[in-house]
Amino acid sequence: MKDKKHLPAKLSQPNLFKFAELPDTKSAQHDYTVPCSPKHAFESEAQLEDTLLRDHNALKVFGELLGEEITAIARQVRTGSLLAQRADLVALTSNPKKPLIVIELMLPPLDGEHITRGVGYAAALKAKDLILVAESVPENSANLLAALKYATDRLGITVHLVQLLAFSAPDGSSFTYALKALTPPKAPQPRQTFLEALALRVAELGDDSLLNCTVTEGKRLDSYLGLGNVARIRVYGGHGNARISIIASNGRTHRRLLRKRLPEHVKHHLEPFDSISWGRDGKAVVASYGFKTDTSTTRATDLSLTRIALAYMEVRLHLLAAVGDFTRAPASKTPPVRYRKGIGAYQPSITKLLRAQ
Repeated sequence: MKDKKHLPAKLSQPNLFKFAELPDTKSAQHDYTVPCSPKHAFESEAQLEDTLLRDHNALKVFGELLGEEITAIARQVRTGSLLAQRADLVALTSNPKKPLIVIELMLPPLDGEHITRGVGYAAALKAKDLILVAESVPENSANLLAALKYATDRLGITVHLVQLLAFSAPDGSSFTYALKALTPPKAPQPRQTFLEALALRVAELGDDSLLNCTVTEGKRLDSYLGLGNVARIRVYGGHGNARISIIASNGRTHRRLLRKRLPEHVKHHLEPFDSISWGRDGKAVVASYGFKTDTSTTRATDLSLTRIALAYMEVRLHLLAAVGDFTRAPASKTPPVRYRKGIGAYQPSITKLLRAQ
């Protein structure tokens, strides 16, 4: 560390973490390998940290995911006053204006503790990118990431997922590993309308009901999935505002939804998403909810998309529940057949015949 002056200012803290120069591109190759658990290839997360610090191929995967070349990386960076509050890896890219990148590592499948810890580290270091590396991403972890999407958007943090793959030689004498990006890399996106971006955001959160819908006149999107010919959800997108409407296909459905007090029930559940207006219009519209949107910056647009997407999913959830209550098949009117007690296994006539013998 004699030439310490060339280090970036954000990483010149030798008393808190160890700095590593980027290595050459050479690495060992094995022709015949079998998949194995990363726990078999690495003794601990510390060994994984040390391996990634010195492997140019691994850093290249991170760089491609971020759309920037990684120029410096450090390990065990302190993020708070406690010694335990240390990020596994922190990196800088070739873009001097880009904030730090936090990389959280796991040998087993991704769990909720590492997700919340990684988000906390990124928030403490004011990082805009968080990379989570693990053996796999279970469904419960994916659901937690979707639930935290609104919070991470508010913080301006983009979460990237990378799968850690390990391989063993047939005789178990050596191991290799690979990194596979599970989320799309950052890249310039083609110009798209707010509603087209909203359909993709809803799909990212686990609801594909808008994916095959067509934007009409550039400002209207209708969703029928799961609602049949009973009702639909219409989403409007305009300059600085959006509106979600529940529309009944016939007067009978309209009256039933009003009797179930669906508009008031949905309005109560939309309060966390900053609904600015609501009302009932005409004979077909059961309820309509208005929202303000901000597309002045990339972060503001992402935040508005996530907020409207979550509001749409909430509206659809309650509409499906309400529609299902009165579209369910009616119960059979045939009287039930009851069990008669006090009768043995044989009929009375057979019992008398057995006793006579």
